[in-house]
Amino acid sequence: MWMWMLLLRLTHVGGGYKSVFKGGDRVVEIPIDESHRFIYQLPAVRLTDEQDGRLRGFW
Repeated sequence: MWMWMLLLRLTHVGGGYKSVFKGGDRVVEIPIDESHRFIYQLPAVRLTDEQDGRLRGFW
């Protein structure tokens, strides 16, 4: 039985924000055995009301 990991590519928003990203429209599915190729596995939090809601939906 294969186990898979879903990856979402994030793109830097810019505009003076150092660590705000928007989600792409492409999800990549890789086997768990290949997860060692992705050494930076950072936890992500979806933004909601920051900056009066202008960053809603960004990461």
